[in-house]
Amino acid sequence: MPPTTQTVDALIVEGGQTVSEIKMTASLNMVQANQARKIVISLNTMEESATFAVRNYAALLAAKLDSIGLSERQYFIIHIAVGDPFTYNTARKLSDLIGNDVRSIGIVQDNFHIRRSYLTYKKAFAKKNVTVYPCTFFIYADMNNWWKSLGGIRRIFGEYVKLAFYFYHGYI
Repeated sequence: MPPTTQTVDALIVEGGQTVSEIKMTASLNMVQANQARKIVISLNTMEESATFAVRNYAALLAAKLDSIGLSERQYFIIHIAVGDPFTYNTARKLSDLIGNDVRSIGIVQDNFHIRRSYLTYKKAFAKKNVTVYPCTFFIYADMNNWWKSLGGIRRIFGEYVKLAFYFYHGYI
């Protein structure tokens, strides 16, 4: 996370059809600590299906944010229709949508995914001269114990394959 003396204009929280609770908690903690002025939540509308979709999720999310005391100026929920590569396409789309008043952003992502997200957003926002900070949080494994669980091995392997793919294609 950015140092406590650093305040970002906006936090970027990538979601699919929904947003993980741990990402939102990390983001809300930064706003409450005055490390971020607002939260930009991207929801991917391509993942919705009529059968299994969480209906009115954006409205439910907004109601929850309102109920915990965030003002409507402190968060934005953006629906983005993007396909794979998801992180790259979301970063490009958000760099076009976010206004010129944003000079710094924090990318909120778990400790496995943060490197690729940070490098992708840094490149996507470079054309707007926006400073990008990685804002990471711990999930079930880290660099000290990832090899002790199948989930950790799968996450490390998957992220390095994706990192190589992004590098090869010039996304980072």
